[in-house]
Amino acid sequence: MVTTINTVIVEQGVFGLTLGSIGRESGISPGSLLHGVGPFLPGDDDGVLLTRAWLAWCELWRSEEWLLHDVGELRARERRLLAEVHELRVTTPDLDLLVATVDGLRVAVCAPVRPMPPAEARGLLGAASAAALGRAA
Repeated sequence: MVTTINTVIVEQGVFGLTLGSIGRESGISPGSLLHGVGPFLPGDDDGVLLTRAWLAWCELWRSEEWLLHDVGELRARERRLLAEVHELRVTTPDLDLLVATVDGLRVAVCAPVRPMPPAEARGLLGAASAAALGRAA
């Protein structure tokens, strides 16, 4: 999924990144994209490399003013997608927790020494997601 998102950004720019464009590029229907949290984490070696690149952009974003708008917009879109995956039913604090969980799990999966297995990270994110939805019920 990270590869697809990067491809869409390169070909269509930041504002071309929509569920429809991701679906067209990946061959996955937009509805299917919204049925899980797995795509928020890397799933293979290529995904890990691309996620490391994304993490590097996010780190630069923290200190480079010229990245504030573009990376900030991508982070906001990612947050909206995470909210949509949860059918807009999670509270703001739970959404904040899920965003932080995704960020932390990405770092853990991409660690240069003893990285967390992607399947384990997906399981943890799934548990956090289920807990957030349970609190929303």
